[in-house]
Amino acid sequence: MLTDSTVSTNLKCYGAESGATGGELIVDGCTFSGNNTLYGLHSANESVVYNNSVIFTGDPTRFPDPRVGYVYGGYTQNGNYARGNFVTIGGTVTGYVEIYGGRASLLTFENTVTISGGSAEVESIIGGYNDNHTEYNTITITEDSEVKATEICGGATNDGSVIGNKIYISGSGTTVGSASKRTNIYGGSIFVRKDTYSDIPCTRNVVEISGGTITADICGGHGRYYNASYDRKDRAVISDNIVRILGGLGAIDLTDSNLYGWGGEVSTIHSNNMLHVDNWCGTVKSIQNFDRFHFTLPEDVADGDLLLQVSETASWPDGTLVTIDFAGDETGLEFGDSITLIQADELTAGTLCADRVVAFLDGNPFAFRLSVDGNSLLATLENVLFVPSGNGYLAAIDRSYFHGIAAAVAGENAGGDAISQVIGNWQFGEAKDIGRFRWFGSFQGDKIRGRAAPGVENKSCHFNVGATVEYKSYHGNFLAGVAAESSLD
Repeated sequence: MLTDSTVSTNLKCYGAESGATGGELIVDGCTFSGNNTLYGLHSANESVVYNNSVIFTGDPTRFPDPRVGYVYGGYTQNGNYARGNFVTIGGTVTGYVEIYGGRASLLTFENTVTISGGSAEVESIIGGYNDNHTEYNTITITEDSEVKATEICGGATNDGSVIGNKIYISGSGTTVGSASKRTNIYGGSIFVRKDTYSDIPCTRNVVEISGGTITADICGGHGRYYNASYDRKDRAVISDNIVRILGGLGAIDLTDSNLYGWGGEVSTIHSNNMLHVDNWCGTVKSIQNFDRFHFTLPEDVADGDLLLQVSETASWPDGTLVTIDFAGDETGLEFGDSITLIQADELTAGTLCADRVVAFLDGNPFAFRLSVDGNSLLATLENVLFVPSGNGYLAAIDRSYFHGIAAAVAGENAGGDAISQVIGNWQFGEAKDIGRFRWFGSFQGDKIRGRAAPGVENKSCHFNVGATVEYKSYHGNFLAGVAAESSLD
């Protein structure tokens, strides 16, 4: 344990300096005066270092600035793996120091940095770092912590894959970044330093914010060049990363934050990087470089509501996908209601992948028509009928098209099903609303094979006219009506 002391320059402190596991270094109120490095465990040659830790507690610990300090939960210098090592900050840490959950040469995975009720004003916080592969490391900032750092990164590599790293920020009183020290937050980041024409993956990394005041540039997947002199032949493949804003758990303030699906200076192949606005309505500074937007609608969302206000610029590329689901098991939305998914001061909108999206509530499908109106992305709940198509998917069709058919042929099909098999069917129709009723006309053709005489086929056509009334609820719709039919066999 290091406690209540002033530590001389260029010192290395170890919880353990040999073996592979069990190293623990507790730091309580130290003042460092040089280039110092703290290790839960340091090994020169062990193939695996795991379950080692550095814990900051109690009185403030200070590193000098501009001298560089380093903290590693577990570090194997020439070995292969660093797994399950962690750094915990429950006290205060300040100065020019880089903090790593774990570091190794081949694979760094499942290491963590946790700041819970503590304060850290440092250079960088990185869950796991490696020269080859960094996977499933985690940073958690919670319990009204205060963090000011130039960079917070779930996992980073030099020229290697960055997969499945996560950052969680929660607690209404938590603060990350400030106007004087803006923070870059990356779910995963690649340092490109070779010129090998390689495609390096940065995928499935997550930044999730469920509480706090965040002043930062927040990016799901990121690529950068280690040295500006490189020829820059390598590319980052940045895909399936998520920035999630999770409402309902604490107050969230992102008014001075920019959100990015992918980013950085490296040439990038990008796909399916998603902004998930989950049961939250609020304001961000800008949104850019997302391949997909997913909105989980609050249970109390109503006609005319605005979900995401963007105070400056919003943009997305051609082919962007928008999807919607519901946070609860009921909604007050009715057919024709419109909500604003995104409203920006300035919007540069690429084409959407589809202009209609289907959401399910308690097993029932709902169709939203998407449209861009000025600087806003709108979603309007449509009055449509869903019918199963041949490949098993649900097809959404204008409900008015089928009102007449549903009313006119239901009785015929119910009675005839026992004695005949419909082997071909086609139909079309039109309807018009007049007052409370929807008046319709439809034309239908059938080819029917009798069960008693399988070789006999009858062809018929029917002309239907009538009126219907529809009673609507989120559980489904009840249709009643009267019709007159003329048939030709």
